[in-house]
Amino acid sequence: MLARIAAVRDQIRPSERKLADYAMAHPGDVINLSMAELADRVGVSEPTVARFCAALGCRGFREFKIKLAQDIAGGMPFLHQDLSVGGNWMRMAMSQGVCRGRCWPASCSTAPSPR
Repeated sequence: MLARIAAVRDQIRPSERKLADYAMAHPGDVINLSMAELADRVGVSEPTVARFCAALGCRGFREFKIKLAQDIAGGMPFLHQDLSVGGNWMRMAMSQGVCRGRCWPASCSTAPSPR
């Protein structure tokens, strides 16, 4: 999506260009903002945000954010681990406080004891 934004940047309206510049500079922020928040932050209207998304080939702001998030995630390394029940992932989750007793109670040492 970032490449698409860069490709259309010079062909869109100046107000939409402000959105393009902000999205390319702060993609992580954009995916966590509502349309109204993004419009306010950049200084444009919500319809301008909608037109910007359409100019990128998206059906709406939600689709734009999903594609942008996928683009950002594409640059992150993928770590594959074998996820067998009772495997290392469970011990790792428990040690990091992820489990908090809500995983499989029979096999989780952090599960609350029955009363």
